[in-house]
Amino acid sequence: MPAEQEKKDDGCFATTFERKYYRRGGAFVKRSLRPREFRTGYRGLHVPRLNTERLMNEAESLRFIRLHTEIPVPKVYCDFEDDDAYYLITEYVEGVGMSELTDDQKAVVRKELEGHLTTLKNLKSNRIGGPSGIVIPPDRALRSTDTDTWSLRLSDWDEYVFCHNDLSQQNIIVNPDTLRIEAIIDWEYAGFFPPYFEWPFFNRLGSSVATNDEYDDSPDLLEFLTSQKCLRRRKRRVMTAGEGTRKTSDVGNLMFVEEVFGFESYGGPVAGLYSACERRVAHLTSEELDIIGRNSQKRMLAEELSYDILVEHQHDRNAVVWDNTLRS
Repeated sequence: MPAEQEKKDDGCFATTFERKYYRRGGAFVKRSLRPREFRTGYRGLHVPRLNTERLMNEAESLRFIRLHTEIPVPKVYCDFEDDDAYYLITEYVEGVGMSELTDDQKAVVRKELEGHLTTLKNLKSNRIGGPSGIVIPPDRALRSTDTDTWSLRLSDWDEYVFCHNDLSQQNIIVNPDTLRIEAIIDWEYAGFFPPYFEWPFFNRLGSSVATNDEYDDSPDLLEFLTSQKCLRRRKRRVMTAGEGTRKTSDVGNLMFVEEVFGFESYGGPVAGLYSACERRVAHLTSEELDIIGRNSQKRMLAEELSYDILVEHQHDRNAVVWDNTLRS
């Protein structure tokens, strides 16, 4: 690893398939993985879905909750994009996860948590989605489909309530002495949705997906989102290996999958997303535009009210390095 990269990773205490986490004094930093950092698991290369948009949504959700409620959440210091990674910097909250408590202690915490959930349900909107202006489906809904891409759109309906959508025990930080909740964290999937989206995963250990002996509500969520035209399936797989589709010999064995996420704007934060995409496209070489298709840039800048994001898959690390060309 280059010295510059080692310096950047100084203080990193955890890395997942989607994020890197840092603590710098009283600040907590989490950032998205850069495309060149994408990791390979037993299913192949893992390309995080809505990687940047989820952090944007979390930042705006934290600001929204602090402004409109007394629910304890970390203070947002800043959020920004740099070198193909999105950063969210908040205050570091001392405490332990609810998962580390005894059953009797959890019962005390649960009473306070139920009050906070009532507060969230009193926040209502007739527009689905997060304060960021983006609709981020709950993780369990995204996991339940093999769709290559989703086009997300805002939709008017009846009143929605504000949901955290990832309320597991590890996301509830507690003072171990007083048993008071110090912070509820990880608001990446938060937004206004029907009340049943907020499943009480905090009642047991584990992540915010159904276990083998629990009812899996993800098909219900997808059915609702599809019926409200919040999700529109749009596959656009190009230049993938072994599928008989187009391959460009100029770059050896390096092939990509184009993933497109479209957002309809009602003003505000989404405009920043457009600018970020425009900057990203500007750094592609003519060869790379040929690989993706010469019309991709035009589609990204002009297709209805959508803003496309290209997410590359690097299948051969010995091939021409695409990653560096995407750096600002």
